[in-house]
Amino acid sequence: MRIMLLFCILALVSLGRAGEVVNAVSHDSARAYSYKGINQQIRELADLLGLDSTRALQNARNLPPLPEGADAWFAVPSANAIASKYFPQIADPAERYTRSVELVISKIEERRRLMYYEKAAAILEAVRRREPRREHYDVRINRLLRQDRTARLMTRVERDQKAEILFIAAQLGERYLGMSVDRVRDSFTDDATGSNQCGLGALEIGAILLTHPYRLVSEDEPIIVCSGDDSSPADMGYNFSPIFNYSRRDGMEFNHIYVGRNFPNYGSATAFLPE
Repeated sequence: MRIMLLFCILALVSLGRAGEVVNAVSHDSARAYSYKGINQQIRELADLLGLDSTRALQNARNLPPLPEGADAWFAVPSANAIASKYFPQIADPAERYTRSVELVISKIEERRRLMYYEKAAAILEAVRRREPRREHYDVRINRLLRQDRTARLMTRVERDQKAEILFIAAQLGERYLGMSVDRVRDSFTDDATGSNQCGLGALEIGAILLTHPYRLVSEDEPIIVCSGDDSSPADMGYNFSPIFNYSRRDGMEFNHIYVGRNFPNYGSATAFLPE
């Protein structure tokens, strides 16, 4: 997308709505991507986020078979581990989660260009006031809410793995290209297609992009929808989900999409429930 994020979101609203490289499995419409081995992901994430990798590396020795439909095994941080380390004073679960997402986004910003909705809005307001553009904008992202199904799954994974870094089997959107978030979530109740899945949130997708900086480097790549989260950009109501995409103008973008809208190049990322 070549226009500013603020105009993007307004347009959407107006429409009503182990060190080795592992090749991703290919779905009918999937492109060929490769992902780092789980051990390498765990070590990199531990270094980038200041987390303990010991238990995660032990757990990774006994990976089960990759579920059908998953792209690869991915390392993601425990939301509770991040919050306990960096935000111990915050008690509200949604606020702890949102601050954890902010931390991951800030780490991405240290490595590559990234524009997000609230920052774009602040820049536009500065332009309106004819203020000089600053190099840094200290702007917080709006509060994010975990979907109940996703919260239950990740709590179960944290309980079972007992580690600060977790491994999950996931696909990053190709499976659900062209489907709205609402439709994807409805499919989770269908025994034939999605009963073993849940949407991934911005924390998990942000962490995966942090360890895989060669993803989202072209406008030809599908836009990754974080269907495990509900968001309310500009306080417009929690009828949106976060997205990550790439634009030549701004680099990586962290934006939002109305959950009832579908677009051909948007796909929801999902995790596969452990048996």
